[in-house]
Amino acid sequence: MNRQPIATIGAILRITPMDGLQVDLDPDSELVFINDYSPFEFQVEGRLEDGQIFYGLFGPVVSGPRIYDRLDLRGLTCNIILRDDGADWRIENEGTARFIIGPSTVERDHRYDFRHPFGTRMNCTPAVSSLGTIEVIQNHTGDR
Repeated sequence: MNRQPIATIGAILRITPMDGLQVDLDPDSELVFINDYSPFEFQVEGRLEDGQIFYGLFGPVVSGPRIYDRLDLRGLTCNIILRDDGADWRIENEGTARFIIGPSTVERDHRYDFRHPFGTRMNCTPAVSSLGTIEVIQNHTGDR
């Protein structure tokens, strides 16, 4: 099978965390760091763009673990952000990215480059973030 590129709308991507997860359960609690490297999958629904600049992808989490016994990732939105490594997700079908999972898509903070950890933000909780590997596991046509 010929896997489609990461940036294909409708593709199912598997993200495997490379670092511990940073979890923000609610605005009144402290950040929690969890050593959980369980993969999860999301379906690419759209592109994150700032004017003419493409900086990532987003879509609903379709499978994955419960985090911290209280947070089910399924149904939340996964946002993956391009890194400063020259990756071209229009042709590549695997790579690495920073990811942020929560109830919505991320917003740009124009005080920073989008690749900077503060360059995007989620202004609502819960939010889970880390760095992970990306792999296309199912094309939008359903082929695995």
